[in-house]
Amino acid sequence: MKYFIIITLFICTLSGLLFAFESVAVIDNALSTIVNPAGLGFKRTFEGYIISPFDTSGFMDETSLLFRARNIGFSSSFYGKGQNYNSFTISYGALLGKNFYFGSGFRWFTKVKKSSVWDVGLLYRPSNLLSIGITGMNINSPDGLRPQYNFGLGIRPFSSRLTISLDGSFSKTETVDYGDELNLTVAAQLEPIKGIILKGHYSEENFGLGVGINLMNFGIEGYSNFNKENEFSEGYTIAHFSVDRYRTVLRSRKKFWVEMKLKGPIIEEKRRRGIFSKKQPTLRGILDIIEKIGDDPEVKGIYLEIDGPKCGFGKTQEIRKALSACKRKGKKIYCYTQSLGNREYYLATVADSLFMNPSGFLALTGLYSEIPFLKGTLGKIGIEPELEHIGKYKSASDIFTEDSMTPAHREVTNAILDDLYKQFTTTIAEAREVDITHLKDLIDKGPYSAKQAKSVGLLDELLYEDEVRERFKKRKTKLISLKKYTAQKDYVYDWQLEPPNKIAIIYATGSIVSGKSSTNFFIGDLMGSETIVKAIRSARKDKSIKAIILRIDSGGGSGLASDVIWREVKKTTEGKDRKPFIVSMSDVAGSGGYYIACAADIILADEGTITGSIGVISGKFNLKNLYDKIGLRFETIERGKHAAMFSSSKPFSEEERELIKNDIREFYEDFIGKVAEGRGLSKAKVDSIGRGRIWTGNQAKDIGLIDEIGGLREAVKIAKQKAGLSEDTEVAIEIYPKYAFKLFSFGAGDFSNVHSYIPEELIRIIGDIDRYRIYEDEKILYIMPYTVWIE
Repeated sequence: MKYFIIITLFICTLSGLLFAFESVAVIDNALSTIVNPAGLGFKRTFEGYIISPFDTSGFMDETSLLFRARNIGFSSSFYGKGQNYNSFTISYGALLGKNFYFGSGFRWFTKVKKSSVWDVGLLYRPSNLLSIGITGMNINSPDGLRPQYNFGLGIRPFSSRLTISLDGSFSKTETVDYGDELNLTVAAQLEPIKGIILKGHYSEENFGLGVGINLMNFGIEGYSNFNKENEFSEGYTIAHFSVDRYRTVLRSRKKFWVEMKLKGPIIEEKRRRGIFSKKQPTLRGILDIIEKIGDDPEVKGIYLEIDGPKCGFGKTQEIRKALSACKRKGKKIYCYTQSLGNREYYLATVADSLFMNPSGFLALTGLYSEIPFLKGTLGKIGIEPELEHIGKYKSASDIFTEDSMTPAHREVTNAILDDLYKQFTTTIAEAREVDITHLKDLIDKGPYSAKQAKSVGLLDELLYEDEVRERFKKRKTKLISLKKYTAQKDYVYDWQLEPPNKIAIIYATGSIVSGKSSTNFFIGDLMGSETIVKAIRSARKDKSIKAIILRIDSGGGSGLASDVIWREVKKTTEGKDRKPFIVSMSDVAGSGGYYIACAADIILADEGTITGSIGVISGKFNLKNLYDKIGLRFETIERGKHAAMFSSSKPFSEEERELIKNDIREFYEDFIGKVAEGRGLSKAKVDSIGRGRIWTGNQAKDIGLIDEIGGLREAVKIAKQKAGLSEDTEVAIEIYPKYAFKLFSFGAGDFSNVHSYIPEELIRIIGDIDRYRIYEDEKILYIMPYTVWIE
């Protein structure tokens, strides 16, 4: 028994002497395993420490090993020359609440019976300036070994490069009771230059000094303890490593390139995902990566591979702007592709050098809008659309009620194409340094084979992919994959894992419907009013969220659902719970998509965003002739003059049609009234720019429908400004809505492989028809012409 207590006390005392400067409030690396297991709850990946202690007695001549894998720590220490008294500790830490951690450790010894010991720890970090830690060591009091209680207070008055701590410990022996003797230790750690660490501690019994140097993933340090008489007593040397990169000035001077491939659907939000769901890149994820590359001093450039990314013109513009900003930070961009279409070429011209496969194809032919008209098709099978709309430009119903474009429809489509074509050609001409008239002439002569495109200056070189990679090798330039690059994390020095200030991004994507958000095979994502209202309300009530960004990618839908969402936006921009509310428009934000935006404090859109479409549609599909053709007959008995008004087996009467017109006039007046109120315009002005007309982002800014040209990055900057935060203030992004994981769940992009076997035009037509089917119970629609596809 005494043998066990003596050995245990000796080992615990020895550990205390060695790590006297390691505060229970500060430590959160692998040393947490034996100092304060609660530190293991702090976010880390994998790291290890190899410790070689030494003293004047020669007792400490063995090595200690400490490892940490996320929340689990393990240590093995060897004591006594030739005696092999070993101790082993396994610890675990977890996050209990916001910035509050708990941990527990189990320690056992060899060559000693009844040797298990339990340790517990708590850690609380209310801010980056303050950390509080408490530990109880030997709390199970094995065989008479008394518990020891430690507390610590850490402060960082300026930054994470200066830490000051005060620690105290209470212990009990046969002669000393708890509280009779309090041992205090003051410690400090200074990092005057990144990666150069100076540290020291002072107590009544001893003091110590140490120095350390950190490289990228490896570091060494030494520390010496001295007694009251200023005589050396013990010390240690440490070699440590981490998967996460330490900050250091001793970085490798050899820079590398990052390989980035853009292929397939680029989505706005990651909705709930099941085990069979595909991982698809989000626009924000791509923008974050490009920004990280731009700020990384070790990255020389981006090797960009473009292989048919699927997204609209707005998203394409945001990606291109991010790449341009990356270039302005001194990064190079090389782009390789096998073939390019119009939108892909627009994106690729951001590169310093543009390479194409010698057998490739450049389909640079200009922009077009192709609109199907189904009146004749529906007539052949006996379906008669009876749809009414307000606004001569409200063309969403024209595909069912007309044989061709109306003059108004043609006018607005030409206006949209003119502006988009101007954006398209101006950007390419500037990037390729050609006269815009000459570029338009080249477009009129397209498409081009790769050789033809190079000969007229649209490409830089014709190379196979292996030849491009060989160039990197010859220049002794390292090229790493995006997956490997994003796996590299920087070591976290701040005490708070997330900044205290948050900005919410609420994704409002898809056709607007009542109820909860879901996904349709042909239509894609459906935006449920219940889901979006819940998200806005949650963000508004969360005190840590300082501003809200509503990211819209929707062409509208249900008038009722749109109004329910508008109401929640309105409540957020006024009253006691008001918060800065910013709308950021993606590819499209029209009709109902604009309705839910108009009450925001600030509205941003990309130059090529399609928005507007302030108008109303209502009606039904009359299937009487179809029923007659197939011999299906209905008999209707009514109670109420208009009880069967929306029956598909009969047409509207003139009186019923007038009722529909009156209803949509009322809803149109309400629509333009809310836009006028939200935008600070007169109703007459809104009516003149409304009437169902769609606009590009550029045009919308000129007429007052939006405030600024910009994407997500600009929206975050404005959100900070409106929240009273400086531009360089770090904020956490909180994503809404919150979707639960479902075992068998699919997002819209998960159907992309199936869609590849169906002609794209057919999917769009079926989607247009199916869109009206899902609104069969919705009598008022704020919906824009989804069939305006810019290719």
